Amino acid sequence: ADEFSQCARRLCEEGIAPNEARRLLQVVALNAMELSTSDNRKWQALYRHGSMLNHSCTPNAIQQGFDASSNDSSSRGSTGFDTGPYLCIRSLATIKAGEEVTISYVADLSASVSDRADALRHHGFAPERRACDSALEAWTVTASARDDKVAAIGARNAAADAAWMRANAATDAATRKRELMSSASHYAELLRLATNALHPEHELCTHARARLAHVMTESGAQRSCANALPLWRSVIAALEKCVPHASPQLLPPLRGALKAASIAGEDAEADKYKQRLDHTLAVLCMGCHDLSTIKFG
Repeated sequence: ADEFSQCARRLCEEGIAPNEARRLLQVVALNAMELSTSDNRKWQALYRHGSMLNHSCTPNAIQQGFDASSNDSSSRGSTGFDTGPYLCIRSLATIKAGEEVTISYVADLSASVSDRADALRHHGFAPERRACDSALEAWTVTASARDDKVAAIGARNAAADAAWMRANAATDAATRKRELMSSASHYAELLRLATNALHPEHELCTHARARLAHVMTESGAQRSCANALPLWRSVIAALEKCVPHASPQLLPPLRGALKAASIAGEDAEADKYKQRLDHTLAVLCMGCHDLSTIKFG
Protein backbone atom coordinates (compact mmCIF):
# COMPACT_ATOMS: atom_id res chain seq x y z
CA ALA A 1 0.00 0.00 0.00
CA ASP A 2 2.83 2.41 0.88
CA GLU A 3 4.63 1.65 -2.38
CA PHE A 4 1.39 2.18 -4.30
CA SER A 5 0.89 5.56 -2.61
CA GLN A 6 4.46 6.62 -3.32
CA CYS A 7 4.10 5.75 -7.01
CA ALA A 8 0.80 7.64 -7.16
CA ARG A 9 2.44 10.72 -5.62
CA ARG A 10 5.28 10.59 -8.13
CA LEU A 11 2.80 10.41 -11.01
CA CYS A 12 0.87 13.36 -9.59
CA GLU A 13 4.11 15.33 -9.33
CA GLU A 14 4.53 14.75 -13.05
CA GLY A 15 1.18 16.39 -13.72
CA ILE A 16 -1.14 13.38 -13.82
CA ALA A 17 -4.48 13.82 -12.04
CA PRO A 18 -4.81 11.75 -8.82
CA ASN A 19 -7.71 9.62 -10.09
CA GLU A 20 -5.89 8.90 -13.34
CA ALA A 21 -2.69 8.03 -11.45
CA ARG A 22 -4.55 5.52 -9.30
CA ARG A 23 -6.26 4.04 -12.38
CA LEU A 24 -2.95 3.61 -14.20
CA LEU A 25 -1.35 1.93 -11.20
CA GLN A 26 -4.30 -0.45 -10.89
CA VAL A 27 -3.89 -1.34 -14.56
CA VAL A 28 -0.24 -2.18 -13.93
CA ALA A 29 -0.98 -4.13 -10.74
CA LEU A 30 -3.64 -6.29 -12.42
CA ASN A 31 -2.13 -6.75 -15.87
CA ALA A 32 1.68 -6.45 -15.80
CA MET A 33 3.56 -9.67 -16.45
CA GLU A 34 6.85 -10.60 -14.83
CA LEU A 35 9.01 -12.35 -17.38
CA SER A 36 12.41 -14.00 -17.28
CA THR A 37 14.65 -13.89 -20.33
CA SER A 38 17.15 -16.58 -21.30
CA ASP A 39 19.97 -14.66 -19.59
CA ASN A 40 17.99 -14.71 -16.30
CA ARG A 41 17.00 -11.04 -16.34
CA LYS A 42 13.63 -10.16 -14.86
CA TRP A 43 11.19 -7.87 -16.62
CA GLN A 44 7.80 -6.51 -15.69
CA ALA A 45 5.84 -5.07 -18.57
CA LEU A 46 2.37 -4.48 -19.98
CA TYR A 47 1.29 -6.12 -23.23
CA ARG A 48 -1.88 -5.06 -25.00
CA HIS A 49 -2.87 -8.53 -26.21
CA GLY A 50 -1.22 -10.45 -23.38
CA SER A 51 -3.28 -8.51 -20.85
CA MET A 52 -6.43 -10.02 -22.37
CA LEU A 53 -5.44 -13.56 -21.37
CA ASN A 54 -7.54 -14.99 -18.54
CA HIS A 55 -6.34 -17.09 -15.63
CA SER A 56 -6.93 -20.79 -15.19
CA CYS A 57 -5.63 -23.18 -12.56
CA THR A 58 -5.47 -25.72 -15.40
CA PRO A 59 -3.95 -23.50 -18.11
CA ASN A 60 -3.30 -24.61 -21.67
CA ALA A 61 -0.53 -22.05 -22.26
CA ILE A 62 2.36 -20.34 -20.51
CA GLN A 63 3.85 -16.87 -20.78
CA GLN A 64 7.56 -16.47 -21.44
CA GLY A 65 9.81 -13.52 -22.19
CA PHE A 66 12.72 -12.93 -24.50
CA ASP A 67 14.90 -9.99 -25.42
CA ALA A 68 15.38 -10.11 -29.18
CA SER A 69 18.40 -7.84 -29.09
CA SER A 70 20.22 -9.60 -26.24
CA ASN A 71 22.73 -11.03 -28.73
CA ASP A 72 23.10 -7.86 -30.74
CA SER A 73 24.67 -4.61 -29.60
CA SER A 74 22.69 -2.49 -32.06
CA SER A 75 19.39 -0.83 -31.20
CA ARG A 76 17.59 -3.47 -33.27
CA GLY A 77 18.45 -7.11 -32.83
CA SER A 78 19.51 -9.38 -35.66
CA THR A 79 15.88 -10.47 -35.78
CA GLY A 80 14.61 -7.08 -36.93
CA PHE A 81 12.71 -6.59 -33.67
CA ASP A 82 13.04 -3.43 -31.64
CA THR A 83 14.69 -3.86 -28.24
CA GLY A 84 12.63 -6.20 -26.02
CA PRO A 85 11.40 -7.59 -23.76
CA TYR A 86 8.90 -9.53 -25.85
CA LEU A 87 6.07 -11.72 -24.69
CA CYS A 88 5.79 -15.24 -26.03
CA ILE A 89 2.68 -17.33 -25.33
CA ARG A 90 3.53 -21.03 -25.61
CA SER A 91 0.85 -23.73 -25.75
CA LEU A 92 1.20 -26.53 -23.23
CA ALA A 93 -1.45 -28.73 -24.82
CA THR A 94 -3.41 -29.05 -28.04
CA ILE A 95 -5.75 -26.06 -28.28
CA LYS A 96 -8.78 -26.56 -30.49
CA ALA A 97 -10.18 -23.88 -32.76
CA GLY A 98 -12.46 -21.62 -30.74
CA GLU A 99 -11.05 -22.79 -27.40
CA GLU A 100 -9.92 -20.05 -25.02
CA VAL A 101 -6.19 -19.69 -24.46
CA THR A 102 -5.51 -19.41 -20.72
CA ILE A 103 -2.44 -18.88 -18.57
CA SER A 104 -1.87 -19.03 -14.82
CA TYR A 105 -1.56 -15.87 -12.76
CA VAL A 106 -0.18 -18.10 -9.97
CA ALA A 107 3.48 -19.10 -10.10
CA ASP A 108 3.02 -22.37 -8.19
CA LEU A 109 0.20 -24.49 -9.58
CA SER A 110 0.98 -27.25 -7.10
CA ALA A 111 -0.14 -24.94 -4.29
CA SER A 112 -3.31 -25.55 -2.30
CA VAL A 113 -6.59 -23.74 -2.92
CA SER A 114 -6.01 -21.45 0.07
CA ASP A 115 -2.53 -20.48 -1.13
CA ARG A 116 -3.76 -19.85 -4.67
CA ALA A 117 -6.63 -17.79 -3.24
CA ASP A 118 -4.10 -15.57 -1.46
CA ALA A 119 -2.15 -15.11 -4.69
CA LEU A 120 -5.29 -14.21 -6.66
CA ARG A 121 -7.01 -12.04 -4.06
CA HIS A 122 -5.93 -8.71 -5.59
CA HIS A 123 -7.43 -9.83 -8.91
CA GLY A 124 -10.84 -10.07 -7.26
CA PHE A 125 -11.66 -13.71 -7.96
CA ALA A 126 -11.08 -17.11 -6.36
CA PRO A 127 -9.27 -20.12 -7.84
CA GLU A 128 -11.24 -22.98 -9.32
CA ARG A 129 -11.05 -26.30 -7.53
CA ARG A 130 -9.32 -29.22 -9.20
CA ALA A 131 -9.38 -32.96 -8.61
CA CYS A 132 -5.93 -32.83 -6.98
CA ASP A 133 -6.81 -30.07 -4.51
CA SER A 134 -8.37 -32.16 -1.75
CA ALA A 135 -5.13 -34.06 -1.14
CA LEU A 136 -3.01 -30.90 -0.91
CA GLU A 137 -4.51 -29.90 2.45
CA ALA A 138 -5.92 -33.21 3.67
CA TRP A 139 -5.34 -34.59 7.15
CA THR A 140 -5.82 -38.27 7.93
CA VAL A 141 -6.21 -37.85 11.69
CA THR A 142 -9.21 -36.63 13.62
CA ALA A 143 -9.54 -32.98 14.47
CA SER A 144 -9.02 -33.73 18.18
CA ALA A 145 -5.64 -35.36 17.47
CA ARG A 146 -4.54 -32.71 15.04
CA ASP A 147 -3.33 -29.87 17.28
CA ASP A 148 -0.13 -31.51 18.49
CA LYS A 149 0.69 -32.69 14.97
CA VAL A 150 0.11 -29.22 13.53
CA ALA A 151 2.59 -27.68 15.96
CA ALA A 152 5.24 -30.36 15.50
CA ILE A 153 5.01 -30.50 11.71
CA GLY A 154 4.91 -26.71 11.46
CA ALA A 155 8.02 -26.36 13.61
CA ARG A 156 9.94 -28.91 11.53
CA ASN A 157 8.90 -27.24 8.29
CA ALA A 158 9.99 -23.81 9.55
CA ALA A 159 13.36 -25.16 10.75
CA ALA A 160 13.93 -27.03 7.48
CA ASP A 161 13.08 -24.03 5.31
CA ALA A 162 15.33 -21.77 7.39
CA ALA A 163 18.28 -24.15 7.02
CA TRP A 164 17.57 -24.44 3.28
CA MET A 165 17.66 -20.66 2.90
CA ARG A 166 20.90 -20.42 4.87
CA ALA A 167 22.43 -23.07 2.63
CA ASN A 168 21.52 -21.13 -0.51
CA ALA A 169 22.89 -17.92 1.00
CA ALA A 170 26.17 -19.55 2.06
CA THR A 171 29.33 -18.27 0.40
CA ASP A 172 31.51 -21.30 1.17
CA ALA A 173 31.02 -24.97 0.38
CA ALA A 174 31.42 -26.20 3.96
CA THR A 175 28.64 -23.98 5.32
CA ARG A 176 26.38 -24.84 2.40
CA LYS A 177 26.88 -28.58 2.95
CA ARG A 178 26.29 -28.29 6.71
CA GLU A 179 23.05 -26.33 6.28
CA LEU A 180 21.80 -28.66 3.53
CA MET A 181 22.35 -31.64 5.81
CA SER A 182 20.51 -29.81 8.59
CA SER A 183 17.57 -29.09 6.29
CA ALA A 184 17.53 -32.72 5.13
CA SER A 185 17.35 -33.91 8.72
CA HIS A 186 14.38 -31.63 9.44
CA TYR A 187 12.56 -32.61 6.22
CA ALA A 188 13.06 -36.31 6.99
CA GLU A 189 11.61 -35.81 10.48
CA LEU A 190 8.69 -33.85 9.00
CA LEU A 191 7.90 -36.78 6.71
CA ARG A 192 8.06 -39.15 9.69
CA LEU A 193 5.66 -36.97 11.68
CA ALA A 194 3.36 -36.67 8.65
CA THR A 195 2.97 -40.43 8.28
CA ASN A 196 -0.65 -41.34 9.07
CA ALA A 197 -1.34 -37.66 9.77
CA LEU A 198 -1.17 -35.92 6.39
CA HIS A 199 -2.28 -37.20 3.02
CA PRO A 200 0.81 -38.56 1.19
CA GLU A 201 0.30 -35.89 -1.49
CA HIS A 202 -0.21 -33.03 0.97
CA GLU A 203 1.72 -29.98 -0.29
CA LEU A 204 4.04 -30.07 2.74
CA CYS A 205 4.96 -33.69 2.05
CA THR A 206 5.71 -33.08 -1.62
CA HIS A 207 7.75 -30.00 -0.72
CA ALA A 208 9.74 -31.95 1.88
CA ARG A 209 10.34 -34.93 -0.43
CA ALA A 210 11.60 -32.69 -3.23
CA ARG A 211 14.13 -30.93 -1.02
CA LEU A 212 15.24 -34.09 0.76
CA ALA A 213 15.72 -35.82 -2.60
CA HIS A 214 17.71 -32.82 -3.84
CA VAL A 215 20.13 -33.02 -0.90
CA MET A 216 20.53 -36.77 -1.29
CA THR A 217 21.14 -36.46 -5.03
CA GLU A 218 23.57 -33.56 -4.65
CA SER A 219 25.75 -35.76 -2.44
CA GLY A 220 26.66 -37.76 -5.54
CA ALA A 221 26.83 -40.99 -3.52
CA GLN A 222 25.39 -44.00 -5.33
CA ARG A 223 23.46 -45.28 -2.32
CA SER A 224 22.01 -41.85 -1.49
CA CYS A 225 20.93 -41.39 -5.10
CA ALA A 226 19.29 -44.82 -5.11
CA ASN A 227 17.39 -43.83 -1.94
CA ALA A 228 16.43 -40.50 -3.53
CA LEU A 229 14.75 -42.14 -6.52
CA PRO A 230 11.52 -43.16 -4.70
CA LEU A 231 11.25 -39.60 -3.41
CA TRP A 232 11.65 -38.14 -6.91
CA ARG A 233 9.03 -40.57 -8.23
CA SER A 234 6.55 -39.44 -5.57
CA VAL A 235 7.25 -35.76 -6.24
CA ILE A 236 6.77 -36.12 -9.99
CA ALA A 237 3.60 -38.20 -9.55
CA ALA A 238 2.10 -35.60 -7.18
CA LEU A 239 3.00 -32.67 -9.45
CA GLU A 240 1.62 -34.36 -12.55
CA LYS A 241 -1.83 -34.37 -10.94
CA CYS A 242 -1.81 -30.59 -10.48
CA VAL A 243 0.30 -29.01 -13.24
CA PRO A 244 0.16 -29.23 -17.05
CA HIS A 245 2.04 -32.13 -18.64
CA ALA A 246 4.80 -29.85 -19.95
CA SER A 247 4.87 -27.39 -17.04
CA PRO A 248 8.24 -25.82 -16.17
CA GLN A 249 7.51 -26.86 -12.57
CA LEU A 250 8.36 -30.40 -13.65
CA LEU A 251 11.85 -29.49 -14.85
CA PRO A 252 13.65 -29.50 -11.43
CA PRO A 253 12.31 -32.91 -10.31
CA LEU A 254 12.86 -34.44 -13.75
CA ARG A 255 16.47 -33.21 -13.75
CA GLY A 256 16.91 -34.45 -10.18
CA ALA A 257 15.46 -37.86 -11.00
CA LEU A 258 17.62 -38.15 -14.12
CA LYS A 259 20.78 -37.36 -12.14
CA ALA A 260 19.85 -39.71 -9.29
CA ALA A 261 19.01 -42.58 -11.64
CA SER A 262 22.23 -42.08 -13.61
CA ILE A 263 24.43 -42.13 -10.51
CA ALA A 264 22.50 -45.06 -9.01
CA GLY A 265 23.13 -47.08 -12.18
CA GLU A 266 19.43 -47.31 -13.03
CA ASP A 267 20.01 -46.83 -16.75
CA ALA A 268 16.50 -47.70 -17.94
CA GLU A 269 14.94 -45.27 -15.48
CA ALA A 270 17.48 -42.59 -16.36
CA ASP A 271 16.60 -42.99 -20.04
CA LYS A 272 12.91 -42.59 -19.22
CA TYR A 273 13.51 -39.36 -17.35
CA LYS A 274 15.80 -38.03 -20.08
CA GLN A 275 13.13 -38.63 -22.72
CA ARG A 276 10.51 -36.95 -20.55
CA LEU A 277 12.83 -34.00 -19.83
CA ASP A 278 13.73 -33.57 -23.50
CA HIS A 279 10.06 -33.63 -24.46
CA THR A 280 9.15 -31.02 -21.84
CA LEU A 281 11.99 -28.73 -22.93
CA ALA A 282 10.98 -29.12 -26.59
CA VAL A 283 7.39 -28.10 -25.79
CA LEU A 284 8.44 -25.15 -23.67
CA CYS A 285 11.33 -24.03 -25.88
CA MET A 286 12.66 -22.01 -22.95
CA GLY A 287 13.79 -18.53 -23.92
CA CYS A 288 11.65 -18.66 -27.08
CA HIS A 289 14.76 -19.24 -29.18
CA ASP A 290 12.64 -20.35 -32.12
CA LEU A 291 11.07 -16.87 -32.16
CA SER A 292 14.09 -14.80 -31.17
CA THR A 293 16.01 -16.06 -34.22
CA ILE A 294 13.32 -15.19 -36.78
CA LYS A 295 14.38 -12.68 -39.40
CA PHE A 296 11.84 -10.43 -41.10
CA GLY A 297 12.02 -8.94 -44.56
